Amino acid sequence: FAPSNEREDVGVKGEFAAAVFEANRKSVVTWYNPETRERPETTLEAAVDWWAKYLGVAHHLSTRDAGHSGVSWTVQMLPQAHARPLESVGIGVSQVLPILVCGLLARQGAIILIEQPELHLHPRAQARLADFFVSLQATGRQCIIETHSDCLVARFRLLLVSGQFSGEDVKIYFVRQDSSGAAQYDKISVSPSGAIANWPDGFFDESVILEDKIAQEAIRAK
Repeated sequence: FAPSNEREDVGVKGEFAAAVFEANRKSVVTWYNPETRERPETTLEAAVDWWAKYLGVAHHLSTRDAGHSGVSWTVQMLPQAHARPLESVGIGVSQVLPILVCGLLARQGAIILIEQPELHLHPRAQARLADFFVSLQATGRQCIIETHSDCLVARFRLLLVSGQFSGEDVKIYFVRQDSSGAAQYDKISVSPSGAIANWPDGFFDESVILEDKIAQEAIRAK
C-alpha cells in the first residue's frame, strides 16, 4: 500500500500503482483524447483501459487482493482472453501502468518526472507514449522526461507538424558532458515542418549510420 495520502503517489518505481489504482479507480478524471482532440471525463478505470488499448499493451486492467502485501495487478491482454497476473505478461506492461495511473490522477499544475518510459516497450508503444505526455500537457500537467527513444522524439515531431501542439508546449534538450564532466543542455530546434535544425553528434543518428552502411554493403555485394 502507498505510504502517503497523495492519491497520485505511485512510488518512485511505480511499486504502489496497483494500490493507488484500486483506491481511485472510480474517481472521475479529465484527460485528452488524441484521436478526437476532446477532453472527456471518465472514471480512472475507463481512462487507463483506453490508454492501455491505445498503446497496444493490454485490453483491460484490474486488481485483486494480494494479502498482506496489499493488491496486485491483473491484466486481460485481449477481449476474449483470461485475466492474468502482471508477472505473466510482458514486462513493458508493468513499466507503463504506473505512468498512466500517476499521470491521469495528477492535479493541474503537477510536475511529473519520468526516467526512460520506453523501457521494454515495442516501438509503436514507445511512439504513442508521446501522445499520452502531450495529453497531460493539454490538461495542465507538466512532464520532464529522460529518454533514449528515437521513436518517442520522432512522434513529438510528428505531433508538432500535425498541429497537436506548438513548439512552446514541448521542448527537447540534448544532454552532453563538457571537458570537465559537467552536464550541458543544448536545446534542440524543431521547425514547423518537423525538421531538426541543430542535430547534435550522437543524437539518435546510429540507426541512420547503420542504414547507410547496409545500403553501401548491398551495392558492393551487387
